[in-house]
Amino acid sequence: MKISVEQAKDFFDKHPNNTTKNFLKNHQAPLLRTLNLCLEEKDDVSACLSDTEAVIKKITDAYQNPNSRKYYLQSVLFFVDGYPGLANHVDRKKYFDAWSASKVVTYETEQEKPKKENIDYEEIEQKVQKKYGVNSQEALFIDFYKEVPVRLDFYDIHVYNKTKDLPEDLPDKYLNLETRRMFFKKYNKTNNKYGDKEIYLSQDLVDKIKYNLKHNPRDNLFRFKNKDPGSAIKTLLNKAGIKNATMNTLRHSVHSQKLTAEERVELARRSGHSVETSVSYKRPSPEPTIQMEIPTKYQGTIKHILNELKGGVEE
Repeated sequence: MKISVEQAKDFFDKHPNNTTKNFLKNHQAPLLRTLNLCLEEKDDVSACLSDTEAVIKKITDAYQNPNSRKYYLQSVLFFVDGYPGLANHVDRKKYFDAWSASKVVTYETEQEKPKKENIDYEEIEQKVQKKYGVNSQEALFIDFYKEVPVRLDFYDIHVYNKTKDLPEDLPDKYLNLETRRMFFKKYNKTNNKYGDKEIYLSQDLVDKIKYNLKHNPRDNLFRFKNKDPGSAIKTLLNKAGIKNATMNTLRHSVHSQKLTAEERVELARRSGHSVETSVSYKRPSPEPTIQMEIPTKYQGTIKHILNELKGGVEE
């Protein structure tokens, strides 16, 4: 498939949404500038955009401002999605993920203070392991949730050891241990928006699942005494010493981890929500500090000044 620059221009000129002067400014102009970075002597837009990683790198190198990167990647994605047949010749997912990552960076840059503060996930892991045991089903759930941060969709997950064990009539939620593939056909809140969800688990997590199932055989991945998912997790966390904690506490804690933009895009995909939502859960960074040596003879004076600044009294 070959697309000339003139054909690309014609696509925008004849586009049904080309009704205002801003349409060409926001869609055609940034795409043509992007094409100038990779076309060189060849007049083949399709060949240019097919080298996805090269195009993304050129945009990243050319524009340091994250909002500018988002702007140019968005114009590429718009053209890939709109030009007939082009999406079949390029790796759209890479463009989409790069654009999503640029949204994360832009959002993080623009946020003066994150919206929610959360408990460290490592703290939750340690408390649950101490209360229930490292190899307990409760500890396994915390390990699982770190990779599969679903809402209340962890009940009725059928587990199959081998691909050959899968039934013809597959359940809505199942785990294939052989392929490490976790599948959700139905899940809470954003099912209609994002559709079927596939998540590949780490080998380390799968090994823990196999060990747990071997010592506590069952058909479903998790089976707690309380049949209500929300109450089951609330009880699990509170008994571990995490007071007033709920499933939301766990979910927000996962998203408050320090992650790269690309990792946050993947986490949002696994969670079934937008990258902006993932960023909003982040914990604010501590205020920067400076350490310095103070001669002994000045320590009393410095202490007095600090107390005055804090509005306190001297000891």
